[in-house]
Amino acid sequence: MSQFRITGSWPAVGRIEPPEISKAQPVLDPETGRLSYEGVNVFGELLLEGGAPYGPVDDELAIRQLPRLDVTDLDQVQQFVADHGAVSLKDPFDWAFGLDPDGSPSRRPRRFSVEWRHLFDYDPLLEWPNSWPSVAVRLAAVRRLSQHYIRRASDQNSIDIWSGARPPIRAQLQADDRFVEELNNGLSQFHLRIFTKRSSASGQESEWGLARHDLIDVLHLQLWNLVVESLPLRQCDFCGVDFVRQAGRAQHGQYRTSGEVLYCSRRCARNSAQRSYRERKRAEKKV
Repeated sequence: MSQFRITGSWPAVGRIEPPEISKAQPVLDPETGRLSYEGVNVFGELLLEGGAPYGPVDDELAIRQLPRLDVTDLDQVQQFVADHGAVSLKDPFDWAFGLDPDGSPSRRPRRFSVEWRHLFDYDPLLEWPNSWPSVAVRLAAVRRLSQHYIRRASDQNSIDIWSGARPPIRAQLQADDRFVEELNNGLSQFHLRIFTKRSSASGQESEWGLARHDLIDVLHLQLWNLVVESLPLRQCDFCGVDFVRQAGRAQHGQYRTSGEVLYCSRRCARNSAQRSYRERKRAEKKV
């Protein structure tokens, strides 16, 4: 992706190790369709403390599993979140304020809702960040960035990926510019910051000003790391997934990125060898 560059505001800017994120699971209120963590409505903020385990996000999730996620299938979306980590229910989008027909105050998303409402035939829950359709749309937005990156890393046109974008994308330069714009927006949570520790009357300590990153943040950061490293994109000979590093030896800090790397993981390499062995045995029986 030679057309993309990182900013040089700080020395030695390069790959950034993604933070661990909460593995807490949101709870759905069947009456309202709204989500909350630990029974507390978290509209407007990320509230994922309280004993929920934290852990890393799978390497290269942004280009391996995310592009294959069917964001219109909310069961798949829920399973994706359950498998990979919590999605904040804070409001990340640009909203327009106005009045409902009955005169009551309302606010509605601008470009975001218009671009994605076709996924669910306009579900009213899209108007609120703490709902599964809204979580699905946020994943769809970063999935589009992943699909664009994969196309451009393979020197392919990506204009069709931006179908439905507002304003419309009609040229590759526009698509690349939109990729830069949206990835930069997604990286906005990663910046220099300070925080302070404080104790409550009960003695419980908290950290004020410390960033609480979620799955969406980390997916954007994974794309940043791919741009920074500019390693060749490969496609697994066994499962067809796109990848950069062959997984399976991370416990030793060893990733294969050079030479003949045909498989995305050691498991796929083993499965391919086993399949070849079975095919040879079947061929021998026919002789």
